[in-house]
Amino acid sequence: MKSARMFYLGLALCAVVATPGADAMNAYTRAGPALVYHDGLQLFHPGHNNEFLWHAEYDGRAWTQHGIIRDRPGTSAAMAYQTPDATAVRWRRERAITRLNLVFFGHNNDRIWHTSLLNPTGAEDFSWSTPVSIPGSVSKATPSATTAYWGASRDPSLTVAYTQPDGRIALQYGYECKLARALGGYVHGPACVPGTLAPSDWSDPVVLLATISADNGPAIEVFQDRVYVFYRGPRAPSDAIYYTRNGELYRADTFVAPMRLPNANTRWAPLQRPVTTLVHDNKLIVGFVGHNNDRVFLVQTRNGEDWESLGFVPHVRTRFTPSLAANDGTVYLAFKEYSESETAQPTHEETCVGTLDIQGRNAHVWTSIRRDKPGLLCTVAAQ
Repeated sequence: MKSARMFYLGLALCAVVATPGADAMNAYTRAGPALVYHDGLQLFHPGHNNEFLWHAEYDGRAWTQHGIIRDRPGTSAAMAYQTPDATAVRWRRERAITRLNLVFFGHNNDRIWHTSLLNPTGAEDFSWSTPVSIPGSVSKATPSATTAYWGASRDPSLTVAYTQPDGRIALQYGYECKLARALGGYVHGPACVPGTLAPSDWSDPVVLLATISADNGPAIEVFQDRVYVFYRGPRAPSDAIYYTRNGELYRADTFVAPMRLPNANTRWAPLQRPVTTLVHDNKLIVGFVGHNNDRVFLVQTRNGEDWESLGFVPHVRTRFTPSLAANDGTVYLAFKEYSESETAQPTHEETCVGTLDIQGRNAHVWTSIRRDKPGLLCTVAAQ
């Protein structure tokens, strides 16, 4: 039976629930995590005292730590100072193949890097393709990735958004096959090497709008067939979050003038993405950290134009962008813990993962699936 601690905020009755039996897994990190559901809940995060990227998996009962992300020979590792982003792309070709992809900002350079999972999750030989930089990508912050259709292609592409050194946001998209240009997009050529994206498999960088100026990495999401890109405006004069979307379906050169996301402000964090996004239950949900506090706020839309504020998630506190994921009606929220308490253990380094029951404004319930030891913030987040 689950135990719960109850708190009153205003007129809302809220609970943070500890799940007995959750594994005592270490997931120390220097930045926020990344979640994606792909044959289980996949968690990625940078190390707390190194620049490797680490991977763990939750099958609904227990956690498995896969450790550092390395290629099959075990000689090349994915390394990043900040949070990576993960997305699963379903390529059809002769038969449908869904492959998990990871993109990240280089740990000692200004390039965007990419690696793909070579075998199914849960396999003993859990290896990735050798990390390679995306040709033409030059950035100053963490990228974001999604799955999108472009041009005349019948297959979706791995689509990456990143902020260039001058603050403009660029897109690049690639397919798991050698490509040829056709009808304004890309189509498959005769050669295809599964598990790899060669330099020729990527589009040239497409700058969204010359008028956009972002001071951190963007976040990209597909909702109702349109591609949305969120970013934080220049550090001065405000902490506002903005977004844009493509005006014509399947075209990367038709993004509309930026719009301000209502009731959404976030702190300056130059290497992070400003928001986390999730399409769930026919809604686009956006989560972010408040600009003058440590709370996680949520807004949502059903049509991409009218936005509803959902308030904050009680008792969850962090100073890094969180991550949302969903599967079969269940929403998950992961975040890097934070507390002002001098007795909180571990101190500011643990990754917290749990389910999120989105209820009334400021009355959402986050339930840990990490630990059941009293006092750890991954069981009960900071009040």
